[in-house]
Amino acid sequence: MNRTLKYKLDIPGIIALVISVIIMMISNLLLSSIWTEQIKEVYFDTVICVCASLFGPFIGLMTGFLGSVCGDIIVKKQIVFSDGIIYLILGYIIGSFANRYGIREGRFKGEKCVVWFLVNAIGTTSALFFLKPFVDHIIYDKDMFMSLRESGMVALICTVPLGIVLTILFHSISKSFKKRTKINNK
Repeated sequence: MNRTLKYKLDIPGIIALVISVIIMMISNLLLSSIWTEQIKEVYFDTVICVCASLFGPFIGLMTGFLGSVCGDIIVKKQIVFSDGIIYLILGYIIGSFANRYGIREGRFKGEKCVVWFLVNAIGTTSALFFLKPFVDHIIYDKDMFMSLRESGMVALICTVPLGIVLTILFHSISKSFKKRTKINNK
């Protein structure tokens, strides 16, 4: 029986949302004194990509926005809404194609890996490299070229090395879902 998941709001998605937001908040609290803004962006991008890829666009956008905003609240610093907006967009873009990845269905291999890698590259580049400097300039009057340089480095790290690591991780996760599905069908 080959059933396709609908990537809508479900119990596992809600649990993943709560856990990922808590992880983002706790890491922001514990590591805010030692990590740079770029390291934080790479870390948050990773958490958002995992949630969006596994649970779809709604969980992805909520993880991005709530994780960023709640992370700022817990360290009692100024809430950077532009980051929340950018992570919301990133989670939505990557999660919108979750049904094409086939991770939870055990079909993440070959072409599906390439699709995920391309969507991650396009989503990360568009959100962090193109939109973030523009939104930071409009909301906070931040120097656009400096923001572009910083965001470019983060987008490059999130696209290539992190993209490869997450592709391998998702392939392993997909294999475990496939084995579980075979056991449940017997």
